[in-house]
Amino acid sequence: MVADTPRGQWLAIISRLTLEGFSAACTPDVVLNLSVAEEPVVGPPAVRHFFNITRTMYDGLAFVHEARDASRTYMEWEGGFQGSPVSGATILS
Repeated sequence: MVADTPRGQWLAIISRLTLEGFSAACTPDVVLNLSVAEEPVVGPPAVRHFFNITRTMYDGLAFVHEARDASRTYMEWEGGFQGSPVSGATILS
């Protein structure tokens, strides 16, 4: 994976070891909207906590396709959860 692609940059951000490092890449009012949650996840500490928890859930996960327009990057992913295939999309705006 090339680090200067949007997917490489995204993975580098969510893999930063400290909250301070992660927060430096976000606005203070960053919002994570999830199709599986009743409410958005708001703020760098909460978003980082979400990714720390969910990264341990998957058997594996890989981005398989990427597209961009003027204001968004769309990254499709595939992986496994408890031995079953899963897939989805991450949209960055």
